Amino acid sequence: MCAAQTVRMSESYFGLTDTGLVRTNNEDAFLLQPLEGGRLLACVIDGVGGYEGGEVAARIARDAFAAAAGSIKGGAGALAAVFPVIETAMGNAKTRQPELAQMACVLTALLVDEAAATFYYAHVGDTRLYLYRDASLVKISQDHSFVGMLEDSGRITEAEALAHPKRNEVDRALGFGAIGNDAGAYVETGDSPFLPGDLLLLCSDGLTDLLTRAEIAAHLQAPVSLEQKAGALVRAANEKGGKDNITVVLVAHRSGRSGPAPVGQPRKVERKPEPAEIPEKPVYTPAPARQARVSPWPWIAAALLLVVAAWWLLRKKDPEVPVAPAPSQPPTLVQALAAGGDTLLLDQVNNTSGIALPDTVRLERDTLHLVGRDTTLLRPEAGHTVLQVAPTVKLLSFGRLELRDADIRVSSSNVSALRFDSVRLRNVSIGVAHPLFFRDTIITGALYSTYKKGGARD
Repeated sequence: MCAAQTVRMSESYFGLTDTGLVRTNNEDAFLLQPLEGGRLLACVIDGVGGYEGGEVAARIARDAFAAAAGSIKGGAGALAAVFPVIETAMGNAKTRQPELAQMACVLTALLVDEAAATFYYAHVGDTRLYLYRDASLVKISQDHSFVGMLEDSGRITEAEALAHPKRNEVDRALGFGAIGNDAGAYVETGDSPFLPGDLLLLCSDGLTDLLTRAEIAAHLQAPVSLEQKAGALVRAANEKGGKDNITVVLVAHRSGRSGPAPVGQPRKVERKPEPAEIPEKPVYTPAPARQARVSPWPWIAAALLLVVAAWWLLRKKDPEVPVAPAPSQPPTLVQALAAGGDTLLLDQVNNTSGIALPDTVRLERDTLHLVGRDTTLLRPEAGHTVLQVAPTVKLLSFGRLELRDADIRVSSSNVSALRFDSVRLRNVSIGVAHPLFFRDTIITGALYSTYKKGGARD
């Protein structure tokens, strides 16, 4: 594969991939595909799996998106729907060529719709999507890696992340059968406004492992063409060693920033003040004098009021207080598990942040996703709780919650079925014979299985 490849089909987007200075082949790939309605499909792919496998994986993913481009009508969900297609295609290729058994890829796909003023994305791994707006560079996608989680959560600095020995290990990748038929639980998706003056950057870790966010922003801010910006980024990465393949895709809004009111604020309409209406001073005409006369009606009305008040006091009884029906209680976790389904939204189990668990919970479903809302807490009713994972379980994922004072007992035959997404473990042990103990740790990904970029599965 040649050292560098470029695509420039419009002044509003540009793509460039470079082998770098250390590797002899390029396992990166990208796609830029205009769609009907002025939309644009873009993706950056980073292959995993050694000299040949990484290239094949990247090519399979790129070809799958190119083939699906004409049928992508929706937003992020339409992008995510291509991911299982890629997974299946890789599985078929591995069957035909066993030497490709370790191939996989990470990728970020982007759909830009200027007419809707929105961009959509779908993402797995540590390729990245950035939004550059008003001289500020914002990271949109999340790194599906242990080091990326530490950096995104603020536990380590950007400099520490760049120097971390496990920087190139990812928790999610396409090619190992983990995605299944439903991409929703595995693929990160999202959307955001795309406004005049915005610039989107898709890139592989060959760029972000060497350049800081400030360095990237400085090159994007330069008043030069997209081609020059991309070339400057690749050169800067190579000047710092070029340890990996480097891929950069830039997509700019075709309209310059305009409009008298700031984006996101309603436009103020100035009106001339209208004069207040001043009521005319009333003119009083004195009535002819007449002899004062006492009317009996006020006395009659007062007497009637006294009669009504007396009657009401005599008839008054203690008011009957209506008894409101008892509010329906949300199901317990055990009841919700018994109801079936492979996804359990924990905020529907209990309206409070703490969900009490019995001393033992047996999990036997083939696939189960327990999804919280960041503040969701799973804790024992008293003392300690045991989550017994049956050997038949193929996927058990915990998402955006805290698990406290628990033992997750899972056999070695299916320990890889456990997946975590931003889960805090406090006084939790996992395993049977030689359990791992977590005093207070935030986990994202798989505990016993990671994918090393450029190598095999650990």
